Order: sequence, then structure tokens, then C-alpha cells
Amino acid sequence: VSTPRGRPEEKKPEPEEPLRPGTEKLFQWLDEAGLAQYGKALVQMGFEDPETLAMVTDVELETIAAMTKMKPGHATRLRHALQQSTARYVDPMLFHKIEKRMADLER
Repeated sequence: VSTPRGRPEEKKPEPEEPLRPGTEKLFQWLDEAGLAQYGKALVQMGFEDPETLAMVTDVELETIAAMTKMKPGHATRLRHALQQSTARYVDPMLFHKIEKRMADLER
């Protein structure tokens, strides 16, 4: 199939199949962000859900991008997606639970 200008049409990569149970949220989230091709590599690196991925620092994100051979634009898209949409996957009580646990530890 060709585009109107005669160039071959780019085929959208198929979403990766989850490697193991519990990674479905990550694969769904990456697919929605247009980054499904990185799912397998991220799971192999230990990122099994969007919440864990959201905990990385900018320096760690740069390392992840390099290790997965992520294109610079895709790394930017990942950073933006983490900032914009991870909240819908995070347990709304998570921060309250963390604060409570920290308060309990301080006693």
C-alpha cells in the first residue's frame, strides 16, 4: 500500500503480548501512548506497571531510553505520557497510604 505521494505506508507495530500476568496495564498504557513497541523491553527491565515506571527520575528515564534504543521523540512522548496520564492508573489512596505509613514509621 502506498501513500498519495507514492511512498510506502508505514505499518503501525502490533501491541506486544504481555510477558506475564500483571503487565497488562503497562502494555495498555504504552499502546495508548503510541509506545507499545517498548513494552517487552520495559518489562524485562522490571517495569511491570505504569505506577512503577512513573517513579523514575529524569536521569533514569534517559538511561531507560538509551537501553531500549528509544528514539528521542519517543522518549519525549514517554515523559509527557507519564506526566499526563499515569494518574488514572494509580490507586487514588496511594499517596495517603504512603503518608500514613511514613507517619507510623516516625512514631
